[in-house]
Amino acid sequence: MVKTQVQIPEDLYAQAKRIAKEREISFAEVMRRGLEYMSRTHPPIPNKSVKLPLIRADHFAENFDTLDFKDLAVQDEIKPIH
Repeated sequence: MVKTQVQIPEDLYAQAKRIAKEREISFAEVMRRGLEYMSRTHPPIPNKSVKLPLIRADHFAENFDTLDFKDLAVQDEIKPIH
């Protein structure tokens, strides 16, 4: 187990202590159960990485101003950068 410290509002602390006393469990067990509940009800958010197109360098010769970058995008699969 990992030992940690957290700061919580006094009223929330009092409620957690009350729950522990009424259920005859430790304050730490109340905290663990609360965190377990949150982890079950809030699953991980899917990765929202952005895929950027690759631009072929061979097209940057003369007419740089008039290039349409959308036409230069390579359609190959690109691994997202995290």
